[in-house]
Amino acid sequence: MMKDIVIEEEMENKPLVGLESHRRLAVKAKDGLTKDMIHFWMKGDIKKARKDNLIEDHNLKDKYLEDRSAILTSFLAQKAVVVLSRPMKWLGSHADSLLNLTSANHGFSTLLINYAIGKLKKPKKEEQVSVIGHLDSRFELDRNIKLDEPKYFPALCAMASKIAYESPDFIQNVVENSWKMKMVGVGAQAFWNDYHGKNTTHAFMMEDRDRVIVAFRGTQVFDPDTWEMDVDISWFKFKGAGITHMGFMRALGLVETEDGIKGWPTTLQDETNPRAYYAIRDSLKILLVNNNKKFIVTGHSLGGALAVLFTAVLGFHAENELLDRLESVYTFGQPRVGNEKFGMFMEKITMRDDQTSKYIRFVYGSDIVPRLPPWGYSYKHFGTCVYFNSFYEAHIIKGEIEEDYFSIRSRFIGRGIAGWEMVRSILRFNVMNGRDNNKESILMTLIRASFPEAAAHAPSDYVNATRLASNLIFTIKFGLYGLGNNPGFKNIAN
Repeated sequence: MMKDIVIEEEMENKPLVGLESHRRLAVKAKDGLTKDMIHFWMKGDIKKARKDNLIEDHNLKDKYLEDRSAILTSFLAQKAVVVLSRPMKWLGSHADSLLNLTSANHGFSTLLINYAIGKLKKPKKEEQVSVIGHLDSRFELDRNIKLDEPKYFPALCAMASKIAYESPDFIQNVVENSWKMKMVGVGAQAFWNDYHGKNTTHAFMMEDRDRVIVAFRGTQVFDPDTWEMDVDISWFKFKGAGITHMGFMRALGLVETEDGIKGWPTTLQDETNPRAYYAIRDSLKILLVNNNKKFIVTGHSLGGALAVLFTAVLGFHAENELLDRLESVYTFGQPRVGNEKFGMFMEKITMRDDQTSKYIRFVYGSDIVPRLPPWGYSYKHFGTCVYFNSFYEAHIIKGEIEEDYFSIRSRFIGRGIAGWEMVRSILRFNVMNGRDNNKESILMTLIRASFPEAAAHAPSDYVNATRLASNLIFTIKFGLYGLGNNPGFKNIAN
């Protein structure tokens, strides 16, 4: 059993209680003026920045505001997303419609012919998929992976993270009719974000035998709300648990009112607008009562960050009974979500009795997102990473993958690898050894040619990697700071 968790301030012996048990720095891109932010960046006048409504801070000393370049970058990025939000939504809506119509009519040329002769086929609601879904049309599980194999749940979670991008109707149809599993708890739905004043966060819950799986959606290509959360590197700090990414916290359900940020109260009185953390936590408490079921939390991209922070807030609230039932946290292409101290806190709450970790972070090739954000407040990854190269060979890496990702040398090498990936895509390389031919779409081929770092972030390579990986990788006991007690294993496993 897990020992009870009490979070304490570094120099004080006070448990975490109430709404004032945090520090924060919020960059107020919605309210502030760009010229005032540039003045703050040049002059560093903190009092004027507060007066100009550029930042909101609580329980902070001025030294926490010294990284002005990070504050300016986040401010300008959020402003850019706001300016581009309407064209992004328009483009996204039309791209989805065109791709779904093309799919329903079995190709673009057939679409034009059917339109011309008045026989245009329109897809059913439960058949429509997102741009992410059109990059990889596989929605079936690999039936060659058996339930008793160590990689069964990682491979299942990679697929769950992939379909999390789709509509609730589509998710339910796949889970119940294709995968023969059950939708449970909150089902598939959108959750409230106080900062945006609307539902922006998506997740779903399903059950496979005695495992409940919580899958968070990542960033949709043309969704400005999630992009704004991604680039908001304002931060939130709990006593004794380090700094976390404010944008991701807001997506998870951080409580905010007209009076400012209130934090993470243990319970909420008004749940008219359900927030992701509270709704999913309360559903898990009901689903796991009087049985031996366990749960897994997963997600791709932003969804991976939310999976980590969901677990972290359970720790903040000392939800020890739930943490005891947590089997694993699997993330795919997850960005950095906190600083080194936050990583130490996460390692503590995800530690098993045998001193191994429940948390596994998967990274594919030159995926750019796990290397973000590259600046600001010392955000760092924690724990051990399973890294897959472009041949889907697995390597066990402690901490960060490589520190010079943005160097000229690394980008030159990365472009060479991207060239191979594009050739592999064009040739429709049979990466699944005859089991499951990954015939990538023309759209995916174009993205690999144009934006290789973004293409490497697509869920399809993570699905391939978990399906192709040796079961041996998933029998390794991952310790808090690298490989655990694994006789015969070196620091790299293929």
